[in-house]
Amino acid sequence: MANEEAGPSNRGPIRPTEAEPYGWIVEEVSVPSSITHTSGKKFITVEERIGDAPSNWAAHIVEEGQRVFSNFGEDGFAMYEFAFEKLGFRMSFSDFAMKVFKHLRLAPSQLNSNSLGFIHAYELVCEHRRIVPSVPMFFRIFQLQRKSQDRRQCWVSLKSRIKMFDMFVDSVRGFKPRYYVVRAESEDARESLFTTATRVVDGEQVSRREEKFPLSWSFEHFRQGTDFYYVKFEDLSEEDRVGLKNLMDWVGSFVAGPCVYRTDDEEGNRVTRPVVGKDGKQVFAARYIHTRDLLSCTNGAARAVLLDNMASQATNILKMLDSKKSKKGKGKSGPGSAEVVDLSGEKIKIPPCWALKRLFEKSPLEVDRDDEEVIMGMDSTQRGAIFAEDIAGLMRLVSSALVLNRKIEDPSKVVEDLKRQVEVLKGQKRQLTLTVEDLEGKSGVWLDTQKRLREDFEGQYLDVLGRLTAAAKFGYKNAVSQLKVVNPGLATAGTGFWRRVENGKVILPEESAANEAADFLILSDDEEEGEEDNGGEAEGVKTTLWRKTSQWAKSPRMTLWNIKTRVASSSSCFFRPCSPCLLCDERGACLLSVLASLNASRKVEFLLGVTISGSGRMFCEVVIRLAFLCDERCA
Repeated sequence: MANEEAGPSNRGPIRPTEAEPYGWIVEEVSVPSSITHTSGKKFITVEERIGDAPSNWAAHIVEEGQRVFSNFGEDGFAMYEFAFEKLGFRMSFSDFAMKVFKHLRLAPSQLNSNSLGFIHAYELVCEHRRIVPSVPMFFRIFQLQRKSQDRRQCWVSLKSRIKMFDMFVDSVRGFKPRYYVVRAESEDARESLFTTATRVVDGEQVSRREEKFPLSWSFEHFRQGTDFYYVKFEDLSEEDRVGLKNLMDWVGSFVAGPCVYRTDDEEGNRVTRPVVGKDGKQVFAARYIHTRDLLSCTNGAARAVLLDNMASQATNILKMLDSKKSKKGKGKSGPGSAEVVDLSGEKIKIPPCWALKRLFEKSPLEVDRDDEEVIMGMDSTQRGAIFAEDIAGLMRLVSSALVLNRKIEDPSKVVEDLKRQVEVLKGQKRQLTLTVEDLEGKSGVWLDTQKRLREDFEGQYLDVLGRLTAAAKFGYKNAVSQLKVVNPGLATAGTGFWRRVENGKVILPEESAANEAADFLILSDDEEEGEEDNGGEAEGVKTTLWRKTSQWAKSPRMTLWNIKTRVASSSSCFFRPCSPCLLCDERGACLLSVLASLNASRKVEFLLGVTISGSGRMFCEVVIRLAFLCDERCA
């Protein structure tokens, strides 16, 4: 059964209300944060960043009136400084940690410090043992322990059901006011706090954005008993059962460790003494994963070395005082008291061996009496194991000192190495610069070649297109001419190369009107050349006409409105049979009707002077000449 401690009252717990949404939390939790902008030393490293990489997470000072259980919005939540400084947590949380918080329905700060340490240590051990960490396996190893006061709730604890992990510490002092707000600084960080969940509502699937874990303190956890969160062995998957056995067998292979306790000697100094059994020999006990040592490692290599050697290290096992003996003897007899971490404690200073020369010659070394008792309480096998471990550590210290000493004594060699590296990098830079210049030159040549090829292709394309169009027109005219011969009196008025039949009628499509107009102008130019050869009367009229239209088109007074006015003012043409209108083809189809048939957008396009494909003339010139011809020759 999961463990749950109750307060003095048998009534149900106090629940949140609209008037007091946090009335269910004990007063002990409701302390203001002591971390301020002007406060002293504070640990605010909440993520690992490389170089000048942008910040994704940052620690922010808690505003006045807010508490650790407050709601800090969608991008922030409270965390105790201890979790980052001592337990090694860094943002973003792992998927496993977020799943644990979600399973418990608790914000991270609702779990006590040792419980957070269990989560992190379990995940690191699984990674080392190549086991996939899972929530069911975790809650097979650990169970919940609650503590309430006056029907109000406090922090929630995790307790080992299957003993594998030592607690990080037995007690943490001074952590309660040491908290701040951890906020997401980037969009990716904000999105990592949420997921898209799909629910079935009234038979339909509805998607909504949900938190991956509670960001603020929640009462939802306490609506269920502690057994609700515990996982039975039969509920584990086959993979989790194999992983659990792997962990249990590994921890079971740890060599036993000597039991010691801590107490005060006659002078009030804190000392460590061995736990001696009834037979007068030191007591040895089973060892477990040392959570504190594991989470104190600053990198993966150190963790790997620690875990690789953990099974064979016969480290001391600190035993707690019996509660009755502790009160009676005030901690001076029996097995030592619980280990306590005081966040405000003083550091242990190393003797000043460099400042005070011949320190040990002046002050001979002496073994502490307590250590002497521990040494004499061990047999040769145990001492041999400890000596081997200590000698290995000493050798690592010596080798590290030698390597570091060589680098410190010969800085000129380091400088020379750096200079050589700089020269190599400069050479690489020069080579890269030459490569870039070469590629830029080739790029310019390629662009010029590409432009020339494109122009040649476009010219050939237009030439081929013109030839194909001319061939098609010739075929069309040849066919019409032959039909006129074999069918005298054949009516061809209203027909043309660019026209087609729709619904029993010959129509000129809007998109083909400009092409037909262009063909007319080309035909007019050809006729002018013929008339010049014959010296006819039309030569003088047309030559003067084209010259006048060209001058007129260049006039600064020529505007779109002038063109529209002139075209609109000429609505009919009357010519004698011997002098056909230049605006009308031999079939009597006036090009003004072509212009009139265009819609507004096409007419504007016609008037503004878009180039006619394949003809080289401008619409503007076409319209000017059409309008002028109508003014001169249309009655």
